[in-house]
Amino acid sequence: MKKFKHDFLRLPKISQINGKRFRVYETPDGIFPSVTTILSHTKDQSGLIEWKKRIGVEKAEEISRRACERGEHFHFICEKFLRNEKPPNLGDPESQMMFESMKPFLIKHVDQIRLLEGRCFSKKLRVAGTIDCVADFDEEFSIIDFKTTRSPKKEDHIEDYFIQAAVYAFMIYESIGEIPKQIVIMMAGAEKELGRVQIFKRETREFLRKAKRRVDKFFEMFGDDFQGR
Repeated sequence: MKKFKHDFLRLPKISQINGKRFRVYETPDGIFPSVTTILSHTKDQSGLIEWKKRIGVEKAEEISRRACERGEHFHFICEKFLRNEKPPNLGDPESQMMFESMKPFLIKHVDQIRLLEGRCFSKKLRVAGTIDCVADFDEEFSIIDFKTTRSPKKEDHIEDYFIQAAVYAFMIYESIGEIPKQIVIMMAGAEKELGRVQIFKRETREFLRKAKRRVDKFFEMFGDDFQGR
């Protein structure tokens, strides 16, 4: 079995705080909103609202709860595997099968890992977050984000995933002076799509301006002195 090479970055410790409205991080330079908070508060929610109306709020909440649980389990199993540890049995057969479908792609494409589930922040952007993986993907320095999905995705459906990763790239650049050149979204199918793996790759530079605009929009909405909880 392949042993992944590690060269982990040394980053300042920051604390995550889940408030009533926002997820924030306490950093050495202040309280910063999370990347996911910024994206969720600056995107068009009309599609989500219509979906909830169509299927009912209770069912929508159950689907969202299960998706969150499944995603957390899938991320945790992938993290342990990439740390060269035995993948845990979490009592969730679906998440385990999703990992097994992703496993060959991790072995084939990923190595020289610098960060796994690592908390990072950008003082310039005033944003923080937890990055799934920073590593080489096909020998290219990359931000790698793991996602799960109940339906196949097209690249133009997942622009926010690339923007999220581009914000992470800003953070890494501030921390080490080198920007990941590539964004990789590794997506595992769930439910009826169980066993399907989709991998999307784009150059980081394509999304840096869009990422900066989304962050700026958030602070325009909630104020430059944001300390929200």
